[in-house]
This record gives sequence, structure tokens and C-alpha cells, in this order.
Amino acid sequence: MRTTFSWAKWIANLYRDTHPSHYYYVLAKVLSDDLANTLRTLSLNHLDQRNSLGHVLDVGCGRGQFDFLISLFNNVESLTGVDLDARKIVVANKALACWNIDQPLATPIKFKVGDATALGEGCYDTILLFDVFNTLEHSEQHVILAQLASRLNDGGRLFVRESIRGDGPSVSKWLEPLARKFGTNIGRNMAFPTYEQLCSCVQVAGLEIIAERTSPLLKSRFLTLKKATSHAH
Repeated sequence: MRTTFSWAKWIANLYRDTHPSHYYYVLAKVLSDDLANTLRTLSLNHLDQRNSLGHVLDVGCGRGQFDFLISLFNNVESLTGVDLDARKIVVANKALACWNIDQPLATPIKFKVGDATALGEGCYDTILLFDVFNTLEHSEQHVILAQLASRLNDGGRLFVRESIRGDGPSVSKWLEPLARKFGTNIGRNMAFPTYEQLCSCVQVAGLEIIAERTSPLLKSRFLTLKKATSHAH
């Protein structure tokens, strides 16, 4: 297995045909964000009965760096990344072209522009929702989690990472307003949920929390949510 720096550099090198700022952003993000280590070391608790992530949907994929990472280190059948920001999807697709050259037999990945609240059709075994809640109105947060839960196959997993209002200062809460101000990130709102609001969304969506941790650096919560398996009568 590659060392931490060498695989981070390998992923960043997928962005070699984009502006250098994207290369350095991805390199720094993969090295410093502990989400990278979480996604590299998913336990059996996070996987389905096949010990696989199966067909994956990443809502709010951004430049796609975590999609390449999760595909490198996990059993993934296919991965679709969607993001509201067309500029980031352009960057992700340029990196994808390099991925297809460097890893011709690897996980099939596709990126497209899409709104988290209007995803069209399709069902998945795993759905990723990282730092998206805060871009939506509180009323939309309930809606999107219920919609995504309906897209999960039986026994599927939904991974949520979000900064929580009331958990105190965090890097994300500090950086997000700056990113919005300078146009790096876009969103309809900036509404960090309380933990109670997040749990309410989970319950309304018919999901259960099976694993949870708090990032020591970003102070954000990483939740693994499971959809109950239906039984035929």
C-alpha cells in the first residue's frame, strides 16, 4: 500500500491537466482532512453484507478527490458524483480522464452537474453526503435525507459528514463563509444544523445511526446511517 504522502500525491496528479491551484488544493485536502483516512479505513460496520460499497452516489462531490480515493481503497462497483457547481464538475471530469488512462480497469466513475434536491432516478448501495447540509435551508435538510433514503437499496449505507451548530468553533464553520465570499463554494443558504435537527432528519428518513465519530481537527460529525432491510411476507 502506498504511504500517506505518495498516494495523496498520486490522487493530486490526476488533476495535472487542470489549473495548478486544483492540484495543490487536492493534495492539501487529502493530506489534511481526516475524512481521507476515514474513507481509506472503512470497517465492516460501514459495508454491506458483500463487504462492498456497491453502487455509490456522491452528492456534492466537488472536484471528486474523495471519489477517486474511496475507489482506490474499497470494493466499489460504480460511482456517480454530482455537484451543483458546474466549474468543479469540469475539473472533476478532467481528472477523470487521467484516471481512465492511469487506471483503465478500475471502478467506472462519472461526474455530472446536479442539484441535491433533484437527482432524477436510480438506486444505490452507498450514498455520500459530505458538508452539504449547511448549503440548504433547514426545511430542505429533512427533504433531502428522506429523498436519499428512498434511493438506498435494502441494507444500504448513507454517510453524512457535517459541522454541527452548538458543537463550538470548527474549521468548516470558519472556512465556509470565506469560500462563499470568494466564490469558491456555492449554496442557497448557510444553515449548520444542530445535532437534534440532524437526528430528527435521520429519524424522519427512516434511517438509523450505526456508527458515529467526531473529527478531532474539523470538529465535524461523521455518521454512518443504515436503511433497514425489508422482509418479504
